[in-house]
Amino acid sequence: MGKMKSRAKRAPKKRMDKLDTVFSCPFCNHGTGVECR
Repeated sequence: MGKMKSRAKRAPKKRMDKLDTVFSCPFCNHGTGVECR
């Protein structure tokens, strides 16, 4: 009897790094111009 085919291992989920909640404005580049909640 032949060997059973082994299943491919699932790739681990990529962990998303937390994004900054305060950053400079992309238009005028003013520091701490944009806040996210």
